[in-house]
Amino acid sequence: HPGIQILTNTSITRLIILISYSLGRTFNELPLLVESLLKLSSDKNMNVLRPAFNILIVCGCWMPSFCRTSCAKLFYNLYTTFVILLLHSFCISQFLNVILNVSTADELSDSLYMFIASVLSCCKILALLINRKAIGALGKQLEQEPCKPVDTQEIIVQRKFDRSIGSITIFYTIMVMLTVACMILFSFLTDFSKLKLAYRAWLPFNYTVPNYYYMAYAHQIVALIGTALLNVACDVLVCGLFVHVCSQQEILKHRIKGLTKQSRPDIRKIVRFHDYLYRYTSIIQTRFKEIIGIQLLSSTLVVCFILYRLSNTPINSKYVEFILYLVCMMMQIFFYCWYGNQLKLKSVEVVDTIFEMDWVSLDNHTQKCLINVMRRGISPIELTCVYVFKMDLRTFVNVMCACWRPPLLSPLKNFAYTIYRCYIILLVYGGTFLQFVDLIFIVETQDEFCDNVYLTLAFFISCLKMYSVLSSRGNIVAMMNMLETAPFQPETKEEIEIREKCDKQTRSNAFYYALLVESSVAAISVSTLPIGGLHKDESGKLIFRMWVPINCTSIARYSFIYVQQILSLTFSALLHVACDSLIWALLMFTCNQIEIFGHRLRHIKRDQNETTRLCIRYHNLIYRYGIPFARMISKEFELVIFVQFATSTLTICINLYILTGTNLSFERLLQLTMYSSCMLTQIYIFCWYGNEVKLKIRCLLFVQSLDISNMIFELDWLPLKQTTKHDLLMVMMRATSPIEMTSAYVVTMNLESFVIV
Repeated sequence: HPGIQILTNTSITRLIILISYSLGRTFNELPLLVESLLKLSSDKNMNVLRPAFNILIVCGCWMPSFCRTSCAKLFYNLYTTFVILLLHSFCISQFLNVILNVSTADELSDSLYMFIASVLSCCKILALLINRKAIGALGKQLEQEPCKPVDTQEIIVQRKFDRSIGSITIFYTIMVMLTVACMILFSFLTDFSKLKLAYRAWLPFNYTVPNYYYMAYAHQIVALIGTALLNVACDVLVCGLFVHVCSQQEILKHRIKGLTKQSRPDIRKIVRFHDYLYRYTSIIQTRFKEIIGIQLLSSTLVVCFILYRLSNTPINSKYVEFILYLVCMMMQIFFYCWYGNQLKLKSVEVVDTIFEMDWVSLDNHTQKCLINVMRRGISPIELTCVYVFKMDLRTFVNVMCACWRPPLLSPLKNFAYTIYRCYIILLVYGGTFLQFVDLIFIVETQDEFCDNVYLTLAFFISCLKMYSVLSSRGNIVAMMNMLETAPFQPETKEEIEIREKCDKQTRSNAFYYALLVESSVAAISVSTLPIGGLHKDESGKLIFRMWVPINCTSIARYSFIYVQQILSLTFSALLHVACDSLIWALLMFTCNQIEIFGHRLRHIKRDQNETTRLCIRYHNLIYRYGIPFARMISKEFELVIFVQFATSTLTICINLYILTGTNLSFERLLQLTMYSSCMLTQIYIFCWYGNEVKLKIRCLLFVQSLDISNMIFELDWLPLKQTTKHDLLMVMMRATSPIEMTSAYVVTMNLESFVIV
């Protein structure tokens, strides 16, 4: 029967409300409700983001369309009130426990991470209830003009993104609910028989009485499920809206490609559509700015507390619970940042699509309209967290290092960011100073020296890198700006492709290097936690050696120092990633400029003496204005590169000495291996791209290159004018002295230096 088929495909949400509704109505009215339920499958308001809205219905945040009678609406409003009271009562009990009952650091960490999650869920449910009408309007707008697909190709694009949203929803929901199921199962197996609550809480009654205990335990379990579902629903809804805006950008690109000379009415629709997407994204950001801001802040705090708990927990069921919880929190942040970044990239692709059109076939009016769209698209759609930080992957790395202030901040925000930067400086420089004091005054044996010196050197380099970036910010901006001005800016489609290839390679290098470094940090943290002293033994060892000016025997002081060490290690690693990626990117762009220069040489013709002069000027600028290229890179970062080479050599020697030890545990071996891999990767990429800069110049003259080798020799010299030939000979003579990157004018950055190191 078709009705049974639809019922089997509906969500558990509809069955729950069907049962609750039937309790208040006579059995004779039940078929009317079934008929309404069947109509729900064709409800237009639920076609967009259907999985997210279904979960919102379960959470009491979205009135289902089949609740049309006053009695049904009353029951659902009562259900919403119950969910609100459930979540807020759970949050209040957690808060009062933190205030009244917590007396040790372990008790604080046990309570605080779940308390923060409950506060976040309360904020989300209030934001969703307040913005219900706006959310419904946002969903309807995606099914109306101009967002509604008008042909088969646009329908295919929208379905592709719909499937993406569905897959994300399923994966994220399974991950979160698996974590919740593990929490409930582990709690039931360990706490229930001992009459212990799943989570620490303050309650106004004695829950040691069995009946009261069962009630309190059930309250916590149901609140945990509600908190998880609410987080899933809100995250999927916000990220789903971002994905749909990306889908609309793809549809806009398809419509732009279909423009012809006779499609004058369509160009008006495209201009309005492009402006509409900017306004639509602004509405999303306005409605969810509080949620996104609180999400980022709370997730950061929760991750810190979870890492602390992991350090103090043996590998058992509780350890697995913390790992799953940590993964869920990291997934939340990743989804927001990833789709914010994707939205920015998609908006830039619209400009590229317009640039690739056949402009000759378009009339003057259409060209003017498209130019206006391109001018608007130059400033891409960017999502911000409470109007402070852009939600993309690049800003995440920069802001976490506290070396690069986000642009366009108010005076108050500038002051807040300056305070944040000062904290990072004190954290990194203070950790380095305390390690040096330990190295000078406390270290007594050779093994203690080896345990201290390799991390001390890494911290010392991070201090130098932070100083270099902070002191050279103006010059770094000048370098980046000159890459966007003539003659360095790409001029043709082929040159743009060369630049895009370089951009892609730069992002790829930064991503994999960051992954390697942060994996090493995680390995160091995790491997040292069991032997790092968080078992409350009398020795009170920290995660790494350093002199501490206070007595760390108390749990509060010990926990504070331990958290500061984890933060200093994390930020030190991020500083390495940020500074190294910046230098590599500048070296890669130097190679990129030489490739563009080679491309321009290929297209010199007989009557293009002016083009030849521009090429010569361009080549001279690449050499003379080493300001934006190789020479300025050497000047601004020569101290960093030299110290990097020297300390890497020392560190590798020390690590090799430690690895030869007979009593080396597996954790220590893993830690040293990953650390050495990071150091070798740093030096290798410095030497590789320094070597590439040198080879790119040589490949303008010699035969060894495979891409633009014999460039000048293979030109058709006979039809060229005498002045052009003289100019090209000048270029060849200049290129016989290649650009070489040096470390403090001593060590040349090439592969030979890497082999020696």
